[in-house]
Order: sequence, then structure tokens, then C-alpha cells
Amino acid sequence: MTTRTETKPFGGYGIAIRTFRVKGVNLTVSRRWDRKSYVNSDADGRFVTSIMGTAISEKDDVHIIGEEDRGTKEFSLTIKSDECAAQEWKLWEEQKGKKLRELIAANGEGTPELQLTAENFENLSNDPPTATLFHDEDDWELGIKEGWAIECAIPPATFAQLESDLRAQRVHDLYLGIEWEGGLVKYENAPPSVSNSWGLLRMNEKKNPWPLHGHLGLIGWRASKEPLAETHQNIEGVVDRLSNAFTGQMLSLARNCAIGFFVVAVLILFAHFLR
Repeated sequence: MTTRTETKPFGGYGIAIRTFRVKGVNLTVSRRWDRKSYVNSDADGRFVTSIMGTAISEKDDVHIIGEEDRGTKEFSLTIKSDECAAQEWKLWEEQKGKKLRELIAANGEGTPELQLTAENFENLSNDPPTATLFHDEDDWELGIKEGWAIECAIPPATFAQLESDLRAQRVHDLYLGIEWEGGLVKYENAPPSVSNSWGLLRMNEKKNPWPLHGHLGLIGWRASKEPLAETHQNIEGVVDRLSNAFTGQMLSLARNCAIGFFVVAVLILFAHFLR
């Protein structure tokens, strides 16, 4: 017997109207040499700086639709400047767009999944994405291990400030809010306060699921005035000073008690000899 869910498109998932929020932890600044420049094709190359870490969703999880046992709330995180976002999307679109058109041509007018993906492509062509969520399968030939990842691009000035705060060890509590283009969730009418599951579509059983693309709508972090390590040391220093002060007060009190006892003993002896 065919269930109602199985007859619905997208495996029963619906279009999302919520923001995907994650927290960035274990952040480090990374630099690498890239011989190919997306800004200037004639350039010899450049150093590329990125911020690496882990993104954790405290509420929603992500699955491959139809493979709900392979879900996650944790992703490898890469943050970079968005100065090349448009060029990188154009290159990705040229590569994946061709495959998408071939899939649509092979399926007549296309399935609802293909139609949704094509619509997302068109929208993103007018407004290139600054966030991508994807899942890689194991590929021993290419040396790729199965895993989930999120890549985000932020304005250069914002990236420079985040990099500066990270190098000074002042950053904690980094949060990201992402609006996925045509993102699918298991419970499309669930309010934002309720946990939900996002789904990635697999266009071909032998291929990786289609990534989620969208726009980073929020990035925020708290930066302390002093490096976190120095702040910790300062706290230890305060404790040491308080401990030393307390010890000094106790020694002073002990000395005063000893002197007082000696004075009382002398007075008792003096009184005894005056009898």
C-alpha cells in the first residue's frame, strides 16, 4: 500500500520559511597559496586566508531525504571573504548547470525535484550565494572522506575584523544565520521555536546529494577587551592576591594575639609579686 507521504514530492518535505542557525567553535585562521585567482585570471596567484572550525546546530538537524539515519548537527566550517563569491558561483554554475540541464532533458519536463533545483539556480544567478551546505561521500580514489560541511562568505571588512579578533584570541560565541534558497524541511509549518529537519535531495543514487545554497543573513560574535588567555591569567592573579591578602591578615591576627597573650601574662606575674 502506498502511503500519502510517498506520493508527495520531495519525499514529503516542504519549502522552508525559517533561518538555519549554527554556532561556530574551535576557530582558527588558515592561509594557503592559490595559484588561480577568481578576481584576475592573469594574476600569478595569491595567498588566501580563511577561518576554519566546526559549526554546530543547537536546534535543527540535516539529513539526506530518504536516508534519515545519516543526519547530523555538526559540520566542518569554512568562513572566507565574499570578494570572489560571484566569480566562484559562476564557475560552479557552469559545471553543475550543464549536468542539471542534462538531467532535465533526460526526464522530459523534469521531476518536481529537478524543477525546484532549476528554479533555485535561476534565483541564485541573480543573487550569488554566500553560503553552501553539502555532503561528501567516501571516495578513496580522490582521498575524500564522508562528511558534512558548511562554507560561508562574508564582506571583506567583516572578515578582517573577525580575523583580527581571532588572532588576538578575543573571540567567543560566534553565531551564523543562513537563509537557504528553496531549502526543504520535514515539518514546513513548524514554528521557529520547534526543532526541525532539513533535507538534501539526491538526484542520482550514485552521486552526492545536491547542496543547499543560500545567503548568510547574520554573523555575530562577542569579543573581550583582553585575550581570553590573559583574562584567565588575570582572574588567577586576582585569586592569588586575595589569597595572599587573606594569609597576611591571618598572620597579623596571630601576631597580635601572641603579643596580647604575652602582655596579659606579664601583668599577672607583676600582680603576683606585688602581693
